[in-house]
Amino acid sequence: MSIADAAISTALYGTLESPQDVDFYTFQRRTGDAVLLDMSIPKIDGQKNFVPSITLIGPGLNADGLDQSVTPAQLSVPAGSGTVD
Repeated sequence: MSIADAAISTALYGTLESPQDVDFYTFQRRTGDAVLLDMSIPKIDGQKNFVPSITLIGPGLNADGLDQSVTPAQLSVPAGSGTVD
């Protein structure tokens, strides 16, 4: 899903069904623009070990890459980009 204007607050809701389930969102920002990413997780009985994460991928970020041991295989870092977890 592409977010048309990342300067405008956007709320997205979804369900992750398995550890391999990934939601992808794209947006454009310029160097120096602030970006706030946040996630709310409801308290649900039986899911105390449910710990999803957010990873921001883009040019100019840390080029160390993702820890593939905890990252779904379908997520990769394009050449020239880095990540923030």
